[in-house]
Amino acid sequence: MLIAYGVGILGVLGLSSIPLYRAYRMHRAASEPIEDGVCVACQSRDCTLLAPAVYRCNKCGFEAGSGMPAYRKALALAQIDAMDPKARFESALADLRESRLALLGAQGLLDNAGVMSAMDIVDLENLDRGSAKQSVVVAAAREMQRAGNCIEQASAKLRQQLTEGPVKAELGSLEMLLDSSLFGDSLATDLLAHARIDALKAETQRVRAQVEHAVRRLEARA
Repeated sequence: MLIAYGVGILGVLGLSSIPLYRAYRMHRAASEPIEDGVCVACQSRDCTLLAPAVYRCNKCGFEAGSGMPAYRKALALAQIDAMDPKARFESALADLRESRLALLGAQGLLDNAGVMSAMDIVDLENLDRGSAKQSVVVAAAREMQRAGNCIEQASAKLRQQLTEGPVKAELGSLEMLLDSSLFGDSLATDLLAHARIDALKAETQRVRAQVEHAVRRLEARA
């Protein structure tokens, strides 16, 4: 009887840890350094160096390396330098308008997630919405990241910082992961997830206000 009970407990713990273990493995894989000169797609060592710590695989054509972010930034800056001032200005304004649309989309998604979160906290209809909330929050974070990329491009084109700091948006968080776990969900995790959603909403509103100001200022100059 005790053995059966112990096996049951271990089974529950094992099931509940699966999402956490998967998230841990994904985070660890993403944070591990990339070995330069070895293709991460096909593991071939037949590679051509494109730039410091950047290679192209001669077998499958994949391009990667630990220096890829700096390489892409250098390419983007070279393209910007090749544009005339008027084209740079118009392109920067278009980037800011796109970031504004992305932030509006993120705000709508987060408002939806906030409603679901509030319903979970009061246990309305006795239905957990953890997984649905997580999907919506991830979609909102992607829109926030897209807005951040547009702002960064516009800032580079205008040679000035258009917002105060980068957009703080994470695609995943422990709060949302626990909230979507069958065995980890509780009122406490509902409250943590709600606080996480509120923080993302505040960040969206902060950046959106600064983008609106920058757009109005640039449109006045156009």
